[in-house]
Order: sequence, then C-alpha cells, then structure tokens
Amino acid sequence: MKKLFSIFLCFTVSFFIFAQEVMKPEILKKINDNVFEVVVKKVEDESIVYERDLPFDSIDFSIRNDKYIPIGTAFLLEDGLFYSAAHVFSIYEDSFHPDYYIRDVNQNVYKVENITALSTRRDFISFTVPEYTKKTGSGLKIQKKLEMNTNVFSVGNALGEGIIIRNGLLTSQTYETQDGEWKWLRFSAAASPGNSGGPLVDSNGNVLGIITMKSQNENLNYALPMEEMKKVPENIAQIKLKLKYKLPNIFNKSQNFDFNLELPLPMTYTSLHAKATAAYRQEINKTISTMRNQYNPEKEKGFSNAKEAEFFFFDSKTTSFPHTIFYSESNEWDFGYAMLSSKSLPDNGNIDYCEMLGYDCCLVTKPESVNIEQFLSDPDEYLKYVLDATKMCRYVGSESVPIKSFGKPSKSEKYVDYFGRTWLVNLYDIKFADSAYLSFALPLPTGVYVMSVAGSKEMVTTSNYLDMKFVADHVYTSYIGNYQQWKDFLALKKEIAGELPAFLKEITINQGENTGKDNSLNKSNFLTIETKKFKISIPENIIKTDDDTKICLSAIMEKKDKKVLVSINNVIVLTNSKKDNYTYISMKNLKKPSDKNKQLAGSFDQLANQTAPYNSEPYNYEKYTYLDCVSFPKGKDKNNADEVFLNCYELLGQNCFDEIKALAQEMKQYITIK
Repeated sequence: MKKLFSIFLCFTVSFFIFAQEVMKPEILKKINDNVFEVVVKKVEDESIVYERDLPFDSIDFSIRNDKYIPIGTAFLLEDGLFYSAAHVFSIYEDSFHPDYYIRDVNQNVYKVENITALSTRRDFISFTVPEYTKKTGSGLKIQKKLEMNTNVFSVGNALGEGIIIRNGLLTSQTYETQDGEWKWLRFSAAASPGNSGGPLVDSNGNVLGIITMKSQNENLNYALPMEEMKKVPENIAQIKLKLKYKLPNIFNKSQNFDFNLELPLPMTYTSLHAKATAAYRQEINKTISTMRNQYNPEKEKGFSNAKEAEFFFFDSKTTSFPHTIFYSESNEWDFGYAMLSSKSLPDNGNIDYCEMLGYDCCLVTKPESVNIEQFLSDPDEYLKYVLDATKMCRYVGSESVPIKSFGKPSKSEKYVDYFGRTWLVNLYDIKFADSAYLSFALPLPTGVYVMSVAGSKEMVTTSNYLDMKFVADHVYTSYIGNYQQWKDFLALKKEIAGELPAFLKEITINQGENTGKDNSLNKSNFLTIETKKFKISIPENIIKTDDDTKICLSAIMEKKDKKVLVSINNVIVLTNSKKDNYTYISMKNLKKPSDKNKQLAGSFDQLANQTAPYNSEPYNYEKYTYLDCVSFPKGKDKNNADEVFLNCYELLGQNCFDEIKALAQEMKQYITIK
C-alpha cells in the first residue's frame, strides 16, 4: 500500500549533444541552438512534516540545485514559432504549475506566452516566447519529403538529462487508430520520457515531425508529420478527447463520453488553461452525474431495484469494519470488504486498514485519553495514524522518507451522503509532485472511518472527489462503542461532526432507574436502549454499564416511496468476551420478505415457526452457550405476522443451560415491543 511520490527533480544537466558522425558540426550547432527543454518551476511544500530530514544531498549536484523541473522538449522553426507536443503542457488539467518555460543551451529561461495553434487530437502545440530574441537565420526548416528506411534522429530532453540526439530509421507510416484521419511517422530512433515535443529530423537537421509517443510493444516510436499542422483550422484551439469513465464500486460498467472544445487563438497560456480546465471539469461532473443517476441506491440500476435487492432489506449486518456495497463483474450487487491489517495505537487505540476500490480504507479507534471532539476537530489527529499505517512516503533519489503530516488542509467541507451521514472532507496539496491527497472521514463512537487517496492534482480534485462521494453513499457500517463513548458521540456539536443521521436521532440510550412491565419501580440502574420498534432495558446485575460494556447498533434498509431508508433494527449489548462474566444480549426486528425469494422466505418461516435453534431452548456452540427466542407484535402470531422479533443470549462456557434460561426469563419483563 505504498504511495511512491516521485520527487520530480528530473535529472537535469547542461545540454549534452550526442550524435553519430553522419551529422556535420554545423548541423549539430543548429540543432543545439533551436531545440529547448520545456521546464516548470520547482514548488516545495513547507507544511509537510516528514519522519526525518529529506536526503537532498544524495541527489546529483545539478539536479539538487536546479530551480526547474524538465518535462519535455520544444523547438523553433524558421517561421519564428515554437512547437511541441500538446500533452506536455497539460492544457485541460489542474496543476500547481501555472506557467511553462523553455530553457536554451546556455541555461537561459523564457516564459511561454501566447498559444498560436493547438490540436489535442494530433498532439501538437505552437506558441510564442516574447522574451526570446530570435537571431537572424535561426529556426529549423521543415522537410516535406519522406523517404522510408533512411536515417532519422530523435532530438529531445530524454529522461530530463538535457537535449540528446539518437539515430535510427524512418520505418513506416501508420494510420492513427481512431478514424484513420492521418498517418503517424514510425521510427526506430530511441525516444524516452522527456522526448515528447522534440523534433524528428533528417541528417541535414530538417524537421520531419513532432515526437509524440512511444510504442508499447516494440522499439518503434511515433511522430506527427509537420504537414498535419496545416490540416486544422487557423486561429482555433481544438481539444478533442474520447474518454471512458468508471465508478470505483461499479466494476464492469463504464460511461463513454466525448470532450470537444474550440477556443479562439492566439490566447495566453494562462487564459487557455483556465477556460479548458473549467470546461473539462464541467464535462466530468456531467458524466459522473449521469452515472450516479443510474446507479444511486434507488435509481434504475441501483441495488434497491436489483433482483438481489431483498438481501439488503431482510436483515442488518453487524460489521466491525465497514462494508462497501458494490456491483460485481457477475452483474450482482453485494457487500464488499477486503483482507485487513491491524496496528495497535497508544492507550488502547487501534487501526484496521486495507486497500479497497483504489482507496486506503482505515478504521481508527482513537486512544482512550483523546477526547472525541478533539479527535475530530483536527484531521491531523486521525490522519497521522492513517499515514503511518498506509506507509505514505516521499521518494528522494533511491530513499523513501515517510510522511507524518500534510499540514493544514487546503480545503475542508462536510458531505452529507445518501443516508444522511456526515463525512468530514479534507483536501491537501502535495505541490512538489503536482499532486493532492483527499480524505473522507465518517465519525463513529470509537473514532472515525477514513477513505483516502493520493494522486495527480487533476485526478484527485475532479474524479476522485466526485467518486468518493458516490462510494460514501454505498458504505454500510454498524455503530459500536461503550456507554461513555456513545454519550460523547451523541453529544458532538453539529459544527464538528455535522447533523446526526435520522436513523440515529430515532434511538435513545439512557442509564438510570427503570419501570418493568408490571409498573413496579426497580431501584437498580438499567441501561435502556429504545428504537422505533422496541425498547430493551438491562439491569446492572446482568450487565453493568461501564467501559467494558459495548453497545452495537446495526441498521436495516427498506424502500419507501422509491427512496431507500435505514433504521436501527438490531441492538447488541455485551461485556468483554475475555472475562468470565461475559454476557451477550441482542434484540432484532426482521420483516417478512416476499415469496419470490425462497431462501429468505424460508429463513423467515424458520423464525416465525420457532424452529430450532429459535425455540427458546439453550444449545452449545464452540465455547459458548446460546439461547434464541422469537416474539411477535401485539395481536400477531406465526400465521399472520409480517415481522418478528429475535432475542438472543450468549454466555461464556458450554452447558450453562440453567443460567441462560434464568437470564432469558428475567429479561422478559424488561423488553417492550411497540
């Protein structure tokens, strides 16, 4: 689960020219004078806290002291314009690099200003650099005549190591794959990351095309013929993309969409980027909204309308670690969970974590000494455990340095999900890698459940931000804590944890004296939990309400007026199972399923008919003694009940039959079905 953030200090040195002897010295000089590195300014993060000092001294001197990051190549033609590959400039993607520059052989840096031509389909861009003074006779020429199996040279900032020239053959021309609208030049000269945007030249230094991409399967690379630049409208920036979008928990369904945008040119890079980024984000929002409108819980393709929907509505699930509802590759909705790792935290705290759906998912049980309000008020309080468990690191050269904190978030907000639960959302800048970190945190009585992701700034702030909202709508969790934790959780201020969801507002948890069914006042203290359907009171002689007493509430889903609602249907109270006086008491309400689902209908009939083990008779299983009994709403019986109430008991040790019968008999007077 390691995140390897490249330091992005791409190995920059002074221009180094290597070529075979077939190039004359004057040709080498001309290339040297007219090919440039494309660079952006380094950005550092003063707010990020690391486990130790970053070992910058382990990086080469030239890289360590370079104020810029090389990202590609550009070249000057004799028409006075600079040319490169469009993808080098991140035209429609959000970035921490607002400006782009070119750097010449003498390490002089000039700002890219006006964009004069752009086509993302053909992957080329041209621009002006006003600060650069063009010398008389400078600029490369275009070679229109193409001869296969002749020597060509790739020129570019290969691997960020300065401008390098490598030779090969012009092997063929091949149609672009989408519509066959033009033919790429294919060549065998080596091309590495950083070569993008550089010229493909002949032995006279004349430009055949712009290097754009590398073949994935063999050592053949691609360049756009220079003539193709004339086949797009003048003074128009064309951004045309065919994209496919998938929601993380919808495994085998995707949404295809086109992003087409035309903007007038010339235009400053700053303005063009702002307009293109805004339009691209709007298109992403629209696409995700379309998918959400199809797959939201109550929508046409949501789980409430699936053939397996009744599995979600029949019973609740008691989950120590939250599950995520997902649409599988076999076209079925199901509860998803992953293999967990666990790590102890100070003062009886704990973190369970896994990687799921491309996110780091962590259940953080806070240290007992930390107040829940303090814990949730500052995201650094829980994210320090998340970062440590998931091994978030920064790579500097060959060394990895763990990140302890991202500092203060650049953006904080609350997201109320489909079921009314409030998630604490925090976004962090990772400027050195042009990246971001996003966390969604759901407050719980024992701490917080966190989903987080790191990636490029564009990906995190658009797709991941919207995706995570959709995934949050499909998270299913029980609410577990001891009595004091529940008191603190239910008392949290709205400003800190948001509004409680409706299904938690409907329940009450109290401690005090209680009146039994015969209206006699029992002077013992009772733990009383009341839901919409029932009330259960447990006297302290059975389970004493202290920090060892756990209360677990689980919710059942139901569909009403096409909306999927949740309500608490299962209450569990138990002591620590490691102690001799371990006692478990639960009360659950289950509704009758339709006859269409024979499996669930059979389960309900087993309950309604009080078939073993639901016959109020004790039994052994593993190291425990159990007793399960069924009751019905007032005026109902097994023949006409559309819901049942299941009351379960557990005691540590086998053959505790008399004890568990006495427990069940005593508790009868303290259970009320509404």
